[in-house]
Amino acid sequence: MTPLDANNLPQFSYVHKPAGSPDEIQTYRGLEPTGDLPESVDFPLYKTRNSRWFNAIVTGDTQVYNDREINYLRDSLVKSVKGADALFCIAEGDNVGDDLSLYPRYLEVMSQMGLPIYYVPGNHDLDYDATSDNDSFDTFKSYIGATYYAFNYGDVHFVVLDSVEYPSESTDGSYNGVISDEQMAWLANDLAFVPMDHLVVLNMHIPIVSDVDSTSTKHQVDNREALYT
Repeated sequence: MTPLDANNLPQFSYVHKPAGSPDEIQTYRGLEPTGDLPESVDFPLYKTRNSRWFNAIVTGDTQVYNDREINYLRDSLVKSVKGADALFCIAEGDNVGDDLSLYPRYLEVMSQMGLPIYYVPGNHDLDYDATSDNDSFDTFKSYIGATYYAFNYGDVHFVVLDSVEYPSESTDGSYNGVISDEQMAWLANDLAFVPMDHLVVLNMHIPIVSDVDSTSTKHQVDNREALYT
């Protein structure tokens, strides 16, 4: 297991952006310049029990728009989950509702579950003033860390992907459901080390296929065939 910070965020990633966020990201804090890479980037691992059978909490679209809605979240989901027989929680994106300044209190309230929490980026977690997809989750990264990654519990390999492309030419500058080529290459390398008898669970905000929004291309992953192969 990786260490956790004060908000029960697993500590396993280093965000490298030498010059920080571009000037156009003004509404929220983006990323401060990280400068050159350090000589090494190290993450400790701690021995923990390895159970084949376990429970996890999976939630999504908490999408809080103000402090009052964070109170609702605290008194509903967080209260009901606290003390549950679960090893961790995955929050499947749209964590806040466009107001990224809510992240500090949101993360503190979610931490009251008392579980490690793995966050997925969603379209309501974007820096909407970004002009490149490479910068569109800078504020998310500043509070949480990596937007795609993988981790193991027992014989299950969990993969978190960023399936939100913003801005997207195919939707006239709005967001779209796409998994970047960089992630595809990373995923192929990652899965090469996963035993064939292990379960693989993919997590992303915009789904691969949506039965609810089956006529909307932006609400499902465009390059899903590439993902399948």
